[in-house]
Amino acid sequence: MADWCKCDCRDPTDDLTQASTHKSSPYDEDLETEPAMLKEEPGDTQNRADERLFTGNDGSSLPPLSLPVFTTPSPPYTPAPPPATEAPQAPPLMLPTPVSPPASPPSAPQPETKAPEALDSAPKVQLAPAMPAGCLQMRFDVQPNSNPGLTFVDANASAASVVVTVVADASPFKATVSHGAGMFPGDQILAVNGVRGDVQVQLAKACARGGEVELLLQPRPPTLHIEVRKNPNSLERMGVVAAVHDDDKHSIRVREICDEGAVPRYNEQHPTALLCPNDLIVGVNGQSREALSMVRTMQTTWEKCEPLKFTVMTHPSEEVRPR
Repeated sequence: MADWCKCDCRDPTDDLTQASTHKSSPYDEDLETEPAMLKEEPGDTQNRADERLFTGNDGSSLPPLSLPVFTTPSPPYTPAPPPATEAPQAPPLMLPTPVSPPASPPSAPQPETKAPEALDSAPKVQLAPAMPAGCLQMRFDVQPNSNPGLTFVDANASAASVVVTVVADASPFKATVSHGAGMFPGDQILAVNGVRGDVQVQLAKACARGGEVELLLQPRPPTLHIEVRKNPNSLERMGVVAAVHDDDKHSIRVREICDEGAVPRYNEQHPTALLCPNDLIVGVNGQSREALSMVRTMQTTWEKCEPLKFTVMTHPSEEVRPR
């Protein structure tokens, strides 16, 4: 048997022995001697078990069993959101109903008025537009009921303008009011005193009234290219009188335009590009040589009935009448 300590301790086997021989409760005897007297009410078994849990063997009360209490933390308080409210709607805009104005009574038809017949019969005057490029605006002093001293040909079929072919020495249009060079053959008259259309009639009226007359002129180009040709099997002449001057050996001066011939026929067909007296022929068949050599080329070409081409410097020059 093991040694035990000298302290006040007991052998644990003693407790087991005493437990088996000792009656811990007077009820034990009753259970053994009078089993029929034990009557258990419903719930007694559970009550006794509960009592044994809290009562020791010696009948003393045991301290109550402390069990840990587990608590679940409550979530933080969150106030409920306020109920959603709809924004107040503006009342519909009420527009006034348009009211159409009352219909006006139909007006009585107005009688048609006609202009006096005197106005309808008045001549319609067309004012001249701005001066075209290359034109000259010249003024002349004309005596009442004077003769214009001009010979014309129509520039076109409408006779809206005319081309001067002859300027007489006594013509009031020979010199301007400032005593400068006036009109020359080949000038085209476009307007008289600012009025276009039927130039010959307008010029006759201006000469009858007298006074200052303003003309819008279109001179010929400074240089012309003319081509004439002899009709085969005919005796047709060239129709121009020309001369060579000693002071100018590189040009042929036109002295006169005949009534018949190839050059007059050309002028009739080209009224705005006339070959006129005092013009200078500076080239024949595209070549510019000495005047006498050009004259021989003209005669040879004419006898062969070949095309004869002239390069002409028109009169007046810039020195005579600035453009």
